[in-house]
Amino acid sequence: MKHNSHICVAYKAIEFMYEGLYNLCYPSGDKATGKKRTNLRREGKILERLMQYHKDRVLEASWASDDILNDKREYHIFKLFTEGEFTDAKTYAAETYKNIGNVYYRARKCGGLAFKIDHLSKIITDIIKLRNYNDSYSMEHIMFMFLLLSHYVVDAHVPMHCDIRDDKSSENKPQEGVYYEEYDWHSKLEEEWEKVCTCRAIAEGVPDMENAEKCGVDNELAKYVKFDPLSASDRREIKTYVYYRRILMEHAVDICIKSK
Repeated sequence: MKHNSHICVAYKAIEFMYEGLYNLCYPSGDKATGKKRTNLRREGKILERLMQYHKDRVLEASWASDDILNDKREYHIFKLFTEGEFTDAKTYAAETYKNIGNVYYRARKCGGLAFKIDHLSKIITDIIKLRNYNDSYSMEHIMFMFLLLSHYVVDAHVPMHCDIRDDKSSENKPQEGVYYEEYDWHSKLEEEWEKVCTCRAIAEGVPDMENAEKCGVDNELAKYVKFDPLSASDRREIKTYVYYRRILMEHAVDICIKSK
Protein backbone atom coordinates (compact mmCIF):
# COMPACT_ATOMS: atom_id res chain seq x y z
CA MET A 1 0.00 0.00 0.00
CA LYS A 2 1.07 3.56 -0.63
CA HIS A 3 1.20 6.79 1.36
CA ASN A 4 -2.39 8.03 1.06
CA SER A 5 -3.84 4.56 1.35
CA HIS A 6 -2.25 4.08 4.77
CA ILE A 7 -3.42 7.52 5.93
CA CYS A 8 -6.95 6.72 4.79
CA VAL A 9 -7.00 3.37 6.59
CA ALA A 10 -5.53 4.89 9.78
CA TYR A 11 -8.07 7.70 9.73
CA LYS A 12 -10.90 5.23 9.35
CA ALA A 13 -9.43 2.92 12.00
CA ILE A 14 -9.87 5.62 14.65
CA GLU A 15 -13.61 5.32 14.17
CA PHE A 16 -13.38 1.56 14.60
CA MET A 17 -11.66 1.76 17.98
CA TYR A 18 -15.11 1.70 19.54
CA GLU A 19 -17.61 0.65 16.85
CA GLY A 20 -15.31 -2.11 15.63
CA LEU A 21 -15.77 -3.93 18.94
CA TYR A 22 -19.47 -4.43 18.28
CA ASN A 23 -18.88 -7.94 16.89
CA LEU A 24 -16.12 -9.02 19.23
CA CYS A 25 -15.03 -12.66 18.86
CA TYR A 26 -12.51 -15.08 20.32
CA PRO A 27 -10.02 -16.91 18.03
CA SER A 28 -12.38 -19.90 18.15
CA GLY A 29 -15.04 -17.79 16.43
CA ASP A 30 -17.29 -17.65 19.49
CA LYS A 31 -18.72 -14.21 20.19
CA ALA A 32 -17.55 -12.30 23.25
CA THR A 33 -20.57 -11.11 25.16
CA GLY A 34 -21.51 -9.65 28.49
CA LYS A 35 -18.92 -8.07 30.76
CA LYS A 36 -15.95 -8.91 28.51
CA ARG A 37 -17.37 -7.05 25.53
CA THR A 38 -18.63 -4.17 27.66
CA ASN A 39 -15.20 -3.62 29.25
CA LEU A 40 -13.34 -3.79 25.94
CA ARG A 41 -15.76 -1.38 24.29
CA ARG A 42 -15.24 1.03 27.20
CA GLU A 43 -11.48 0.81 26.67
CA GLY A 44 -12.03 1.25 22.93
CA LYS A 45 -13.88 4.52 23.48
CA ILE A 46 -10.99 5.83 25.61
CA LEU A 47 -8.48 4.87 22.90
CA GLU A 48 -10.65 6.46 20.23
CA ARG A 49 -10.65 9.78 22.10
CA LEU A 50 -6.91 9.54 22.68
CA MET A 51 -6.22 8.98 19.00
CA GLN A 52 -8.58 11.75 17.97
CA TYR A 53 -6.56 14.08 20.20
CA HIS A 54 -3.27 12.87 18.68
CA LYS A 55 -4.63 12.52 15.14
CA ASP A 56 -1.63 14.18 13.49
CA ARG A 57 0.74 11.68 15.09
CA VAL A 58 -1.57 8.83 14.15
CA LEU A 59 -1.49 9.78 10.49
CA GLU A 60 2.29 10.25 10.58
CA ALA A 61 2.84 6.82 12.11
CA SER A 62 0.63 5.25 9.46
CA TRP A 63 3.22 5.83 6.71
CA ALA A 64 6.45 5.99 8.78
CA SER A 65 7.32 2.36 8.06
CA ASP A 66 7.40 3.05 4.32
CA ASP A 67 9.00 6.47 4.18
CA ILE A 68 11.17 6.62 7.30
CA LEU A 69 12.12 3.02 8.18
CA ASN A 70 11.97 2.07 4.49
CA ASP A 71 12.15 -1.66 5.19
CA LYS A 72 9.78 -2.61 2.39
CA ARG A 73 11.79 -5.45 0.92
CA GLU A 74 12.70 -7.01 4.25
CA TYR A 75 9.52 -6.73 6.32
CA HIS A 76 6.59 -5.61 4.18
CA ILE A 77 6.13 -8.89 2.34
CA PHE A 78 5.72 -12.57 3.17
CA LYS A 79 5.87 -14.33 -0.20
CA LEU A 80 4.19 -17.74 -0.11
CA PHE A 81 3.68 -20.50 -2.66
CA THR A 82 2.30 -24.05 -2.78
CA GLU A 83 3.53 -27.36 -4.13
CA GLY A 84 1.01 -27.09 -6.94
CA GLU A 85 2.48 -23.80 -8.14
CA PHE A 86 6.09 -24.98 -8.25
CA THR A 87 7.63 -28.38 -8.66
CA ASP A 88 10.26 -29.23 -6.03
CA ALA A 89 8.80 -26.44 -3.89
CA LYS A 90 10.54 -27.66 -0.74
CA THR A 91 13.93 -26.98 -2.34
CA TYR A 92 13.22 -23.24 -2.32
CA ALA A 93 11.42 -23.03 1.01
CA ALA A 94 12.64 -21.22 4.10
CA GLU A 95 9.71 -22.36 6.23
CA THR A 96 6.65 -24.54 5.88
CA TYR A 97 3.21 -23.63 7.23
CA LYS A 98 0.02 -25.67 7.37
CA ASN A 99 -3.44 -24.16 7.26
CA ILE A 100 -6.70 -26.12 7.07
CA GLY A 101 -4.99 -29.12 5.54
CA ASN A 102 -3.02 -27.13 2.95
CA VAL A 103 0.76 -26.64 2.93
CA TYR A 104 2.36 -23.27 2.19
CA TYR A 105 6.02 -22.39 1.77
CA ARG A 106 7.82 -19.09 2.23
CA ALA A 107 10.71 -18.69 -0.18
CA ARG A 108 14.15 -17.70 1.06
CA LYS A 109 14.80 -13.93 1.11
CA CYS A 110 11.13 -13.26 0.45
CA GLY A 111 10.26 -11.10 3.41
CA GLY A 112 9.57 -11.43 7.12
CA LEU A 113 6.30 -9.52 7.52
CA ALA A 114 4.77 -11.95 10.00
CA PHE A 115 8.02 -11.96 12.03
CA LYS A 116 8.01 -8.14 12.15
CA ILE A 117 4.46 -8.13 13.54
CA ASP A 118 5.42 -10.61 16.24
CA HIS A 119 8.69 -8.81 17.04
CA LEU A 120 7.10 -5.36 17.34
CA SER A 121 4.45 -6.72 19.69
CA LYS A 122 7.19 -8.05 21.98
CA ILE A 123 9.05 -4.72 21.87
CA ILE A 124 5.86 -2.90 22.87
CA THR A 125 5.42 -5.28 25.80
CA ASP A 126 9.00 -4.60 26.90
CA ILE A 127 8.58 -0.82 26.62
CA ILE A 128 5.44 -0.95 28.76
CA LYS A 129 7.33 -2.95 31.41
CA LEU A 130 10.19 -0.44 31.35
CA ARG A 131 7.75 2.47 31.69
CA ASN A 132 6.14 0.80 34.70
CA TYR A 133 9.60 0.33 36.23
CA ASN A 134 11.30 3.71 35.73
CA ASP A 135 8.91 5.84 33.64
CA SER A 136 11.52 6.20 30.88
CA TYR A 137 9.01 6.01 28.05
CA SER A 138 5.96 8.18 27.48
CA MET A 139 2.55 6.94 26.48
CA GLU A 140 3.10 8.75 23.18
CA HIS A 141 6.12 6.50 22.51
CA ILE A 142 4.01 3.43 23.21
CA MET A 143 1.13 4.68 21.09
CA PHE A 144 3.48 5.38 18.18
CA MET A 145 4.85 1.83 18.39
CA PHE A 146 1.33 0.42 18.32
CA LEU A 147 0.64 2.49 15.21
CA LEU A 148 3.82 1.22 13.55
CA LEU A 149 2.64 -2.30 14.32
CA SER A 150 -0.73 -1.56 12.72
CA HIS A 151 1.03 -0.58 9.46
CA TYR A 152 2.47 -4.08 9.10
CA VAL A 153 -0.82 -5.74 10.06
CA VAL A 154 -2.53 -3.77 7.29
CA ASP A 155 0.15 -4.79 4.78
CA ALA A 156 -0.37 -8.44 5.68
CA HIS A 157 -3.90 -8.12 4.26
CA VAL A 158 -2.59 -7.13 0.80
CA PRO A 159 -2.65 -10.18 -1.54
CA MET A 160 0.37 -9.09 -3.60
CA HIS A 161 2.46 -8.82 -0.44
CA CYS A 162 1.95 -12.51 0.20
CA ASP A 163 1.98 -14.21 -3.22
CA ILE A 164 5.38 -14.86 -4.79
CA ARG A 165 4.12 -15.21 -8.37
CA ASP A 166 4.30 -11.47 -9.06
CA ASP A 167 7.70 -10.99 -7.42
CA LYS A 168 10.04 -10.49 -10.37
CA SER A 169 12.87 -9.26 -8.15
CA SER A 170 13.18 -12.48 -6.16
CA GLU A 171 16.58 -14.15 -6.16
CA ASN A 172 14.94 -17.54 -5.59
CA LYS A 173 12.57 -18.07 -8.49
CA PRO A 174 11.74 -21.76 -8.70
CA GLN A 175 10.30 -21.49 -12.21
CA GLU A 176 10.11 -18.50 -14.54
CA GLY A 177 7.00 -19.73 -16.35
CA VAL A 178 4.73 -19.58 -13.31
CA TYR A 179 5.32 -15.88 -12.76
CA TYR A 180 3.10 -13.17 -14.18
CA GLU A 181 5.94 -11.74 -16.25
CA GLU A 182 3.77 -9.74 -18.65
CA TYR A 183 2.34 -7.40 -16.03
CA ASP A 184 3.53 -5.96 -12.75
CA TRP A 185 0.23 -6.58 -10.97
CA HIS A 186 1.55 -5.45 -7.58
CA SER A 187 2.42 -1.93 -8.72
CA LYS A 188 -0.65 -1.58 -10.92
CA LEU A 189 -3.07 -2.57 -8.17
CA GLU A 190 -1.38 -0.36 -5.58
CA GLU A 191 -1.46 2.63 -7.92
CA GLU A 192 -5.15 2.13 -8.62
CA TRP A 193 -5.94 1.61 -4.94
CA GLU A 194 -4.01 4.78 -4.07
CA LYS A 195 -6.12 6.80 -6.52
CA VAL A 196 -9.37 5.37 -5.20
CA CYS A 197 -8.43 5.86 -1.53
CA THR A 198 -7.30 9.42 -2.19
CA CYS A 199 -10.58 10.29 -3.90
CA ARG A 200 -12.57 8.70 -1.09
CA ALA A 201 -10.50 10.46 1.55
CA ILE A 202 -10.90 13.87 -0.10
CA ALA A 203 -14.67 13.36 -0.16
CA GLU A 204 -14.64 12.54 3.56
CA GLY A 205 -12.33 15.41 4.50
CA VAL A 206 -9.30 13.35 5.50
CA PRO A 207 -6.24 15.66 5.78
CA ASP A 208 -2.66 15.27 4.53
CA MET A 209 -3.44 13.79 1.14
CA GLU A 210 -0.25 14.05 -0.94
CA ASN A 211 -0.63 14.73 -4.68
CA ALA A 212 -4.38 14.90 -4.20
CA GLU A 213 -4.74 17.30 -7.12
CA LYS A 214 -3.57 14.54 -9.49
CA CYS A 215 -6.28 12.18 -8.34
CA GLY A 216 -9.20 14.61 -8.30
CA VAL A 217 -12.39 13.80 -6.44
CA ASP A 218 -14.19 11.69 -9.04
CA ASN A 219 -13.41 8.01 -9.37
CA GLU A 220 -15.99 5.40 -10.32
CA LEU A 221 -14.49 2.88 -7.89
CA ALA A 222 -14.43 5.24 -4.88
CA LYS A 223 -18.00 4.38 -3.87
CA TYR A 224 -16.94 0.79 -3.22
CA VAL A 225 -14.44 1.71 -0.49
CA LYS A 226 -16.92 3.78 1.49
CA PHE A 227 -17.52 2.29 4.91
CA ASP A 228 -19.55 3.81 7.72
CA PRO A 229 -18.97 2.20 11.13
CA LEU A 230 -22.14 3.86 12.41
CA SER A 231 -24.20 2.01 9.81
CA ALA A 232 -25.64 -1.20 11.22
CA SER A 233 -25.31 -3.06 7.91
CA ASP A 234 -21.66 -2.03 7.45
CA ARG A 235 -20.82 -2.75 11.06
CA ARG A 236 -22.10 -6.32 10.81
CA GLU A 237 -19.37 -7.06 8.27
CA ILE A 238 -16.62 -6.39 10.84
CA LYS A 239 -15.37 -9.21 13.02
CA THR A 240 -12.91 -8.12 15.70
CA TYR A 241 -10.94 -10.91 17.39
CA VAL A 242 -9.39 -11.06 20.84
CA TYR A 243 -5.83 -12.35 20.36
CA TYR A 244 -3.27 -13.11 23.00
CA ARG A 245 0.42 -12.35 22.54
CA ARG A 246 1.46 -15.99 22.61
CA ILE A 247 -0.54 -16.71 19.43
CA LEU A 248 0.07 -13.44 17.58
CA MET A 249 2.74 -14.96 15.32
CA GLU A 250 0.34 -17.75 14.38
CA HIS A 251 -2.34 -15.15 13.65
CA ALA A 252 0.05 -13.06 11.51
CA VAL A 253 0.98 -16.08 9.39
CA ASP A 254 -2.70 -16.96 9.03
CA ILE A 255 -3.47 -13.46 7.69
CA CYS A 256 -0.68 -13.79 5.12
CA ILE A 257 -1.95 -17.20 4.02
CA LYS A 258 -5.49 -15.88 3.57
CA SER A 259 -4.12 -12.90 1.62
CA LYS A 260 -2.09 -15.20 -0.64
